[in-house]
Amino acid sequence: FPVDLVGIAPFDIVFLFVEGSQAFSGIKILRCLRLFRLIKLVRILRSSRLILRWQTHFAISFATQKLVKFSFTMMLASHWMACLWGLVGLTWGATLCDEDGKQIEMEVPLEDVSWITTLFGGGKTSPDSPCDPWHVYMASLHWAVMTITSIGYGDIVPVRNAEYVVCVACMLSGGVLWAYIIGSLCSIISNSDPVESKFESSTDLLNTMMRESGLARGKRLGYREYLREAKAYETMLHFREVASQFSPQLRGELLLHVSQAWTKSVFYLRDAPERGIMELAEVLDLSFFARKEELQQHCNCLRIVERGTVASAGRILTRGDAFNMDFIVCNVLWRRFPRTMSLTYSMVMALEYTNFMDIAERYPDFRSSVRRAAVKIAITRCMGMCAQRSKFLALSREDGRMPGLDETFQNLISEGSKDETSAPAAPAAPSKATANGSSAA
Repeated sequence: FPVDLVGIAPFDIVFLFVEGSQAFSGIKILRCLRLFRLIKLVRILRSSRLILRWQTHFAISFATQKLVKFSFTMMLASHWMACLWGLVGLTWGATLCDEDGKQIEMEVPLEDVSWITTLFGGGKTSPDSPCDPWHVYMASLHWAVMTITSIGYGDIVPVRNAEYVVCVACMLSGGVLWAYIIGSLCSIISNSDPVESKFESSTDLLNTMMRESGLARGKRLGYREYLREAKAYETMLHFREVASQFSPQLRGELLLHVSQAWTKSVFYLRDAPERGIMELAEVLDLSFFARKEELQQHCNCLRIVERGTVASAGRILTRGDAFNMDFIVCNVLWRRFPRTMSLTYSMVMALEYTNFMDIAERYPDFRSSVRRAAVKIAITRCMGMCAQRSKFLALSREDGRMPGLDETFQNLISEGSKDETSAPAAPAAPSKATANGSSAA
């Protein structure tokens, strides 16, 4: 209330009843008390709450937000400084305009000199007039921007003690503001893309090590190219790191949305509960492969192509395609281990058998559907292999007689037991409930 009272006091009307030049100068000085109204601008700090709410509604990068904030701060500080500088010049300087708004040619007394009288009263050859508020404001703004940015052309300078005080205060505050903005901009530029920063530092370190070790120049290109293509892999790792900071429910919903593409390509996951898909998405392992690189590891897991192109069992797989879907079959005889190769730089997710079955055990209906899918895959694979083996045995006999089903099956089992030593290791033993449905297969 006291600030508002001083700010609205009618000093102009009071001094109308006082005669003399001292009254006129007193009016100009007391007008400065209206600057207390600027204290109300402290209420702008409340807008920070609104800004925090806007940040949740608009997906604008923080780098862009900071650039906008710095630009607004720069313009606001320049405007305030220009208004203060113009107020000082008009308050302590002589009036150079008549009642009609035209400039008066006069000798300015020494006690009424200001930067405005010095600039427009003979120090500047220009059509600009001190009687035009816009011209005075632009000259003040020109000085304010020069002061903040520490350029200092020297065409507008203080000429009296009050102006020197204001000038020193503006230079100190403007220098601090400018240093803060420049430092913040440098920080934004250097941290705008953490993946790109890591790629550049890794590439520099790699070049140094390859140069010191004398690696052939032709092979160096492959390593640099791998690091460049692996930026998508690093981005995914950063995304998972951010997702891990959410609550279990929010993290699961986010991963569920990301996993919608590949869950549709696995037939026994289409009816899986959403909570189960969330848990499966959390335990996926992520790997990145170079071109023409064989995917030999993760034989006992489901694999999903997240990025790139992969060739497996005569099929070309792209993003969202899954393979090794028979990993739920316990008997390796009824599983296939085709040669799989990455045709491009590929990012592949892997779901381990043990993690999959542990999660399936928590959902009885889903566990039952997985067991049925394992039996279906095993029976289909067994029938196909028996037909091929029967045809092979018939061609190997002189009379061409087709063998019986029992003979074909026994021959298939005996041949399969010989190859078990060369086949990949079988998955870990399933739980009792799972073994009842898939061990028979």
